[in-house]
Amino acid sequence: MYVLASGKGGVGQTTTALSTGIALGRVGYNTVVGDAAIAGLTTMLGSDTGSGVHRILAGIDRINYAVAGGPAGLTVVPGETSTTALDGTERAERDCVVKSLTAAHDVVLVSTGPGIGPLHQDASTRAGGTGLV
Repeated sequence: MYVLASGKGGVGQTTTALSTGIALGRVGYNTVVGDAAIAGLTTMLGSDTGSGVHRILAGIDRINYAVAGGPAGLTVVPGETSTTALDGTERAERDCVVKSLTAAHDVVLVSTGPGIGPLHQDASTRAGGTGLV
């Protein structure tokens, strides 16, 4: 898992995650891009499933309901319209989603929301790498 983060929003975390995911898909990697921020992937791809990582963590939806297909065989897990939607989720809940995604894909890319807070640090500790955008 690789996390793309930044101290502020609008600097390209989601665009970088999406572009990297498409490039990896084109060379044969089974790749998923998760949007742990606002619904930037949904906007970019027009792939609104009506669900996302936040609804999975809240126990409202199952992960297979939230994922959508993208270009080059990319799998996408859309985000939410609120930048605070992950606040209050437990690490065990987030770990369950990460384990499901890493078990099913060669590469997991996560675009985070603005800031470098506890959720970002939590994701980074599990990541194989963190890119600051």
